Amino acid sequence: MRSYTAAGAEPRAAALVAAPAAAGRPRNLGASMLYLWAAIQALEFARRLFEHRPAAWLDLTKAAIVLAGATLSSLVGFAFAPLTALGLIGVGDDPVGAIHTILCCSIAIQLYAVWQLRKEMRWAAIWPMLAGGALAAPWGIWLLLHLNAAGYRQGLGLFLGAYGAYSMTRIELRPIRVSRRYDVLAGALAGLVGGMTAFPGALMTIWCSLRGWEKWRQRAVYQPFILSMQLVSLASLHALGGSGSGGLGDLGYLVFALLGARWGFGYFQRLSGAQFRRSVGALLLLSGLGLWLAAGSHAPGGAVAHPGRDAQAGPAPSGRP
Repeated sequence: MRSYTAAGAEPRAAALVAAPAAAGRPRNLGASMLYLWAAIQALEFARRLFEHRPAAWLDLTKAAIVLAGATLSSLVGFAFAPLTALGLIGVGDDPVGAIHTILCCSIAIQLYAVWQLRKEMRWAAIWPMLAGGALAAPWGIWLLLHLNAAGYRQGLGLFLGAYGAYSMTRIELRPIRVSRRYDVLAGALAGLVGGMTAFPGALMTIWCSLRGWEKWRQRAVYQPFILSMQLVSLASLHALGGSGSGGLGDLGYLVFALLGARWGFGYFQRLSGAQFRRSVGALLLLSGLGLWLAAGSHAPGGAVAHPGRDAQAGPAPSGRP
């Protein structure tokens, strides 16, 4: 486990920070297999393109969007969904198909990050937030399935954008000191908001930055929180009758999500504390913009933020109210 000095200080284990930062270079058998898988899948997409298969260009473009979104979001550990959703729908993918792709790839990215951070995790600090989030997330899912929350999502998007812009320019603030009860409340609020917006990382990321923790400790807290809330949300969607089924076609994009996660995490290791803080602010700004635009998009029912309900319901038949 990495040792920590004062709040906001860099970890003393400098070798781990400076080490394997050659983000794109295979260092072991697992990485080599990942690159081989990516090459095989890219050749398969190219073959479909040369054979003039239907949607061949869409498959190739979706793979590029997933790769770019995974790399950028893995730099700080969140925001894959809002960064990728608009791109997928913008290139002509149907909203339900985009949701399936995002959900599959996002969980894979979070699993990779949690595995990389496993030695940094302090479960005594994490469990109060997980407990609060696990209790509140099902209520957020219930609201998601029963309310049209487009206005709420636009408001949240504006807040995240404003906070992100502010955090990019501010000097480092004095960290707050709170008891565990506030960690529980922060986890509950983040879980509730995450259930309603399919974006559980935003508020927990802000909370960790307000605590003044250095970059490794922040990610070692909010990364497992995001993964846990995604799994709780999936279970809640199933229990509340809002789950949809994805397709095996998403496996073709999974390798590009994992490859982007590897690259992004490699770049993360080289960031200074100030660079990490500005990167978090930039991703919050872009996430807020993505939420705001998605809430006002023409996707039926705000499908980007309603994965389970829209996947189950599908398009309304003609003549149906």
